[in-house]
Amino acid sequence: RDGAVHVPSLQRLAEPTGGSVIISSTIREVEAAAQRVAEELRQQYTLYWQYSRAEQLAARHLESLSANEAAASKLHEKGMWTGSEYLHFNNSLAAARDELQRFRALQRMALNTMYSIVGQRIDAFQPAQPDFPQLCLSSEKLNRSAERHSAELRKLAAQREALAYNREIGAGSSVNA
Repeated sequence: RDGAVHVPSLQRLAEPTGGSVIISSTIREVEAAAQRVAEELRQQYTLYWQYSRAEQLAARHLESLSANEAAASKLHEKGMWTGSEYLHFNNSLAAARDELQRFRALQRMALNTMYSIVGQRIDAFQPAQPDFPQLCLSSEKLNRSAERHSAELRKLAAQREALAYNREIGAGSSVNA
């Protein structure tokens, strides 16, 4: 069995007077504990992978907002944006920075938990996608499900749409002149 721990040396310690029942029970307990540890490690790895993907998305979102920082300032200076709109943009920028830091912290927590499970230092790494059941592998289904259940992703999608709209407005304005 995958993830099971086998302790054949304990079986040799069994006494003919029923000690093998105790040893057999101990082996089952050790195997069950090993399976729980393996499951916790799989869960933490999956979280690490998830937070890594979220961190990448947050970094791209922050990059796109940062790329428009100068244009937003010009829109505000030229009176095309109100102070409120400019403040909203800056708040979105600050929120994107916070989200990036939050996902990095969550990654570190998952990494530290994996460290505590295996008892060895684990450096940050680029995780491969975990092995999910076939029903989960459709990226379209995953995205729809994630957007349906994640307020953060809905918020990022709305911010992305607002940014695209603002780019369209900025492209047609005299700010770029």
